[in-house]
Amino acid sequence: MGVTDFLSARRLRTGHALLLGYRPDPALLLETVRRCSPVARADRKGIRVTRKMRLRGPIDITPAIESRAGLPTGWRTAYVLEETGRDIGGPYCAPWNVVEGLARLLNGAAHPEPGPRDALASVVGCREEMSPDRLVELLAGVIPDLRVHEWADDETLVFRNGTSPIRVLAIRYHSEREGRTNIEYEMDVEDPASRTPDLFMTGELAARLIAGETGGVAQDRDGFRLPDRDTPPHTPDL
Repeated sequence: MGVTDFLSARRLRTGHALLLGYRPDPALLLETVRRCSPVARADRKGIRVTRKMRLRGPIDITPAIESRAGLPTGWRTAYVLEETGRDIGGPYCAPWNVVEGLARLLNGAAHPEPGPRDALASVVGCREEMSPDRLVELLAGVIPDLRVHEWADDETLVFRNGTSPIRVLAIRYHSEREGRTNIEYEMDVEDPASRTPDLFMTGELAARLIAGETGGVAQDRDGFRLPDRDTPPHTPDL
């Protein structure tokens, strides 16, 4: 194993890796990354994602790299998230969300496999805040009989109904940089094992409705911007 393969294997063994069965088109990969971080840009080592994060690659998975990095078999190309010294700004993105979201959207796999999480969808960058009554009214056709359930803490108001496992969270937080209080909305479940395709669809529909009302950005479970409804899904060329 050469030095380059040794370093690649070490990065893959210790970092959050995206595994693909093909080498993706660079423009498509960058476009997909920008759904979670609009400031993402290509550089000579891969893609600068956000803040101090780079998606390094592509890395050709040789048998030696596969073995030394402890990767599952059957994958051809890898990328690994790494921390960089220079901050390019942009939103905060959790490494495991970036990798899992890319794997899901590009027909790949995240390594190591992510643990259970409770998110279904979210809305960020809201320009307006809804009253609790308006939120209940807006989502009546999606999550019927929604009502205020509790204050989870000083910043988070939880809405539930009596039958659906979905919770709607209205989360206020103070932005020191902007000098004001912002609000985000999140659809989740208390038991990650209860997440189903139908619940994801319901959560994403709720996110689209809230985004339309508040001027925010609707995101999927991993923080990737939901495409316009009229945009056909893209299937990567394998």
